[in-house]
Amino acid sequence: TVKNRSAEYSDEENKIVEEELKNFVIFKDQKTKDIKMDVPTTVARIAFSEGSNQAWGFATTVMRTTPEEIVGLSWDTMSRGKHRDDDLEKSGDETVNDHNQLVYNRKATPKIISDRDFLGRMIWKKTSESVLVVVARPEESLRRPALDGVVRGKFPNTMRMIRLNNRETKVEFLV
Repeated sequence: TVKNRSAEYSDEENKIVEEELKNFVIFKDQKTKDIKMDVPTTVARIAFSEGSNQAWGFATTVMRTTPEEIVGLSWDTMSRGKHRDDDLEKSGDETVNDHNQLVYNRKATPKIISDRDFLGRMIWKKTSESVLVVVARPEESLRRPALDGVVRGKFPNTMRMIRLNNRETKVEFLV
């Protein structure tokens, strides 16, 4: 259900977008390793933080579409085209307004590990005339407590789309 269809961004929404965009700057300073991609126009790198078991991933490519079309596709989390065979449950748990939603997804995993679920806040924002941003940030909710036998995964990511011209967009994805 949509609670507020306001085009205005709350202080909290602005803070989330600003914090996530800073990760692009932080990633630039990391020691990275190139990842071979099947698509030659896509460049990808990975970085491991010293003393951490987590990694950063970055990919960039140019798409022949507009930033608005990319946001529209990524925003429609319940579309049939996004259904995967390992999806056990998928829902839009909360729609705060037209640019802020809470999304839930539970996935089946191989029998040797527990199933995973993900609960994340998605926010999109136009930051300048040519840049649109979509952020997804892990979140907890009393409406979605942890399930027995399911591990709550965290998948923070930010996608920055920079309009190059009327037909092309540079997409940068950081996870």
